[in-house]
Amino acid sequence: MQFVQLNPRVSSQAWQPKIDLVHVESRQRSSKVQAYVKFFVQVNRRKLYRTHEGDLVLLGSQSHHVSSTEGVYFDLDMFKSYDNSCREISTLLGYEPEIHEDFHARIADEVICFARNIRNWVSNVGRKVLPIYVNIVVKKDLLHDERYWSLREADMVWYRQASRR
Repeated sequence: MQFVQLNPRVSSQAWQPKIDLVHVESRQRSSKVQAYVKFFVQVNRRKLYRTHEGDLVLLGSQSHHVSSTEGVYFDLDMFKSYDNSCREISTLLGYEPEIHEDFHARIADEVICFARNIRNWVSNVGRKVLPIYVNIVVKKDLLHDERYWSLREADMVWYRQASRR
């Protein structure tokens, strides 16, 4: 049975954990407020089968967490420049082979907007390090479509018959 990979889908959500990074602040290299950005990637794979009638049947699915990236520190002021921060976040995402580069800009945009927003939260006043965690879910589907393969076989038979004439 031959399968074709459909276009992957990616969703992401940036959030701030309710942890205090006192143990992390000792590694801080700057006197400025910093963002500690860490990505968590989950990959969901499904195998689908489409019958001649068009019914879609789930053959199997699996989900696994890719090991999260090491947290990276950025001066919070970096997020004032959209282009620079987008480039930095996209570079980080480049180390995650499960995340196609077409999705980097969208995920980076979410991180940048979130970083700009949390700076003004009352709960973050006085903190030197603001943690930003980003959950990323990659959904990949493999499809075997009986209708497609039946049409393809019919086309090949017709082509062979036409070329013999």
